[in-house]
Amino acid sequence: MKKIVLATVIGSWTGFSGLALACADSGSHERVLEVAVDVGLLDRATTGIGPPLLGAGYEQSAGPVAGVGSRLLFPIGDSEFFHHGAALRLSHNAGAAFGLNDRYGFAWTSVDVGYAFRTALPCLSTPERAWTLTGIVGLTGVDADAGTGTGDDAQTAAERRAASRELDHVGLGPMVAVGLDLHAGPILVGLSFDLREVFALGDGPVSRSYVETAALRVGALLEP
Repeated sequence: MKKIVLATVIGSWTGFSGLALACADSGSHERVLEVAVDVGLLDRATTGIGPPLLGAGYEQSAGPVAGVGSRLLFPIGDSEFFHHGAALRLSHNAGAAFGLNDRYGFAWTSVDVGYAFRTALPCLSTPERAWTLTGIVGLTGVDADAGTGTGDDAQTAAERRAASRELDHVGLGPMVAVGLDLHAGPILVGLSFDLREVFALGDGPVSRSYVETAALRVGALLEP
């Protein structure tokens, strides 16, 4: 019985040691530049909009979003698993039709600048494929260009035309994001989830907006 227990302990330790060594081989001491494009869905809720514009896409809208971004990451000390650095992203949304017509609440263009922290997930990775998890905190700046709304009610046509001029605004606010990426050689594919709270600047009727984004990222890994 003692021999069986001892063999089990030795076997478990050997397996654990092998797993630990495999995990330890999947990190990187190199600085990394990630460049990626992303497509996904954006959901926005905006305060300060009242009748008769409710339901016309000004106070709430969801639709496709596209963007391009980069992350310049440096290893933290001697660690091969942890990187940090700067992140930059430009994205655009303009209603469900992505701006193919002017029947949207806002054409929403944002620029995110933030601090990124990335950790490798070595025990999910192999020498050919590496998984990473990245968190970003930063500041977002927005240009919101109002359209004529999503409705076609003739009774509110004049108000919606006026709104397309009066509701234009810019804003600033905090953002937070998390992303899971798969690296295969120089190629990366991943998913990102972003949250933003944007405060409108100026004396217009719009107060703030809450924005959620989920996107698929595809890009390249460079080692400058």
